[in-house]
Amino acid sequence: MKRIFAICLMALVVFGCEDLQQGTQGGNESENGNTPGTETLKFPTLWGIGEDSKPVFDKEGTEVSTFEIMSFNIFEEDLEGIEEHCDSLVWTVKDAEGSHIIVPNNNLVGKTNEWTHYFTKAGNYETYLDAWKGNEVIKRSVFYVKVKESRKDFLHMNWADMTRGSRKELSSALRQQSFKAYYHEDDAGHPYFEITVLGVLEDQQVLYDFITGTYGAPTLTADDKALMSYYQKYCLAKKADESPIAIWNHDPNLVVLISDDDEEGNPERYLLHVEQLTVIK
Repeated sequence: MKRIFAICLMALVVFGCEDLQQGTQGGNESENGNTPGTETLKFPTLWGIGEDSKPVFDKEGTEVSTFEIMSFNIFEEDLEGIEEHCDSLVWTVKDAEGSHIIVPNNNLVGKTNEWTHYFTKAGNYETYLDAWKGNEVIKRSVFYVKVKESRKDFLHMNWADMTRGSRKELSSALRQQSFKAYYHEDDAGHPYFEITVLGVLEDQQVLYDFITGTYGAPTLTADDKALMSYYQKYCLAKKADESPIAIWNHDPNLVVLISDDDEEGNPERYLLHVEQLTVIK
């Protein structure tokens, strides 16, 4: 069941917008610290979509789980008049690389400017909606997010909830690559996920870094003689044209970094193969 929570980032109302001169080039400040000309600048409403319904209007922020998709959007009509004060609005997460740029005058009347983000680690985060004019931030609104460890089985999903055709996309406006998880069942009824990466060429390293960042170092790698025998014994939904590169034994999941090979045994693509850890204890 999806939750919709509305996060109003209106100036001086919800979180208290900050007028900034930090890290800017030049810039004149009025006596009260505001950038001249921003007194009437009001931010649009930033709508956030999560999995449980809860409005958030305080500095304690909203609470989400790791790998829970947060989807944000701003209606174009809410941007009306903002171009008189700034060139763009930019959404960022403190201490994270990347940004999402919203251009007010982009001829999207009646549509939304929508983006998604997910957190991989528990913690307290600050996200910013900044108004930029030239090379300076002239106003900022802060949205606080508390991230807890997901209690679900894998990537904030439960095996018991999956059906044939279930899938999930992990994408973030702050990251170049996105991940897609597809649920399958083999002919014997063994359930498994296949996770692929989009947007990059070096998908083997990206997938390795992704799952290592979640589960830590692999249990077995290509340097371990036991890798193939372990894979053959415990991976129930394996395919003849796939070869294991590394294995993570992380209850309740068995994760295998796979090379999907052509007829001559050359890698065509890489993926993560995930099964329930029902045999190994």
